[in-house]
Amino acid sequence: METGKVHALRRPAAGFTLLEMIIVLAVIALFSGLFAMRFGDSKAEASLTDASHHLRKMAHEAKSLSFTYKTDYFIVLESNSFRLTQKRPIDEPLLGAASDGKSVNIPAGVNYQVRLPNQRKWQAPRGLAWHFRSSGLCDPLLVRFSSGTSYVALDFNVLTGRADETSFFE
Repeated sequence: METGKVHALRRPAAGFTLLEMIIVLAVIALFSGLFAMRFGDSKAEASLTDASHHLRKMAHEAKSLSFTYKTDYFIVLESNSFRLTQKRPIDEPLLGAASDGKSVNIPAGVNYQVRLPNQRKWQAPRGLAWHFRSSGLCDPLLVRFSSGTSYVALDFNVLTGRADETSFFE
């Protein structure tokens, strides 16, 4: 045995290797890209949820008014808007004429379609009158707001006037 020689213990190098740094940066770039894509669609999502929120609110108001005042109310669904009115739409000279109630415009870039329960295909509303009766009941109706491949579909209940929502955002 040799004496007098001291063996130094090797200490691991401080810091990270280049490979470890590249892997971490790649993971950060991947997540950043995914988040950027997700937040890029938030404008379409906001438009769709905004339109569906306004229709839900208007349906609730129509149901409350019709039941409270024991008179019929209508939500007239037009190609780019919907409006609340107490007048029968067939009595109005033009569906686009001023009404006695609120009107909501559909945001640009958002399409909306309706489907009655006995129909298979979605169709443009084109002046469809959604009837809220004085008894508190309303006509059954399905409404879909879409933008690209994203959509919000509302299935309104006859008794409550509230909607079950199905949504898909891409």
